[in-house]
Amino acid sequence: NYFFTYFEPYKSKAAQIQFHTVDNTTDLGCYMQSYILYCDFTKVVNILNNAGVPYDKIAILVNADQTAGVTWQWTYLIINANGWETAAFVHESGHLIGKLNDEYIANYGYGAHPSRNCYEGEPPNPEWEGIVKSSDYHLGCLSTSWYRSSQDSIMRTLSNPSFNPISQKYIG
Repeated sequence: NYFFTYFEPYKSKAAQIQFHTVDNTTDLGCYMQSYILYCDFTKVVNILNNAGVPYDKIAILVNADQTAGVTWQWTYLIINANGWETAAFVHESGHLIGKLNDEYIANYGYGAHPSRNCYEGEPPNPEWEGIVKSSDYHLGCLSTSWYRSSQDSIMRTLSNPSFNPISQKYIG
């Protein structure tokens, strides 16, 4: 309900989105490393296939003590269940469905690059024309030198209950 009630474009496209669940107690080989959760993707796919569940994207909810999430190769996401799972699920879905970057400053240690919702260059971004006013550009979208299209969004802060218009464009 949280997903479809508060977040555009999911709210207006709810009839086009289906969720299927599989209750599982089998060890998926999940572990946490540097605040990132990993699971054995082959085990996950085998469980889904054996359950006969259709999928094009996969979400895994894991019980963990730390806030963490990961989206891997635009195929699946893993979220812990420590109280932030609903907001983290929406945030990670932005990566999974919209192929969006985080909009906070991060040092992942792997090849981060500007994407649809992060702009490397001097504003305005031609791809954001007509959607983002020049006053809405804010430095700090994964990198200190990249721009995001709003002061805040769920891609920046889990407590923010919305995607900015650029993120909505690419998710939708």
